[in-house]
Amino acid sequence: MLEHYTFEKLMEYDAADRRNVEKLRREHEKQLICQLHKEKRMQGTWVGFTLRLFRRMHRRQRYRA
Repeated sequence: MLEHYTFEKLMEYDAADRRNVEKLRREHEKQLICQLHKEKRMQGTWVGFTLRLFRRMHRRQRYRA
């Protein structure tokens, strides 16, 4: 009987924890921050890649002339 009661209480606590507004908001903010950092890294990668490509082409043209 005690095991059943403790299991029920644990299930209640778990359900209350899932409905916790503060926790949900924090998790949502973490996901947004992670998404922003991921997008920023991708943009930086593309900009860096294009700049390096331009520098290489410019260097080759300068040496040929």
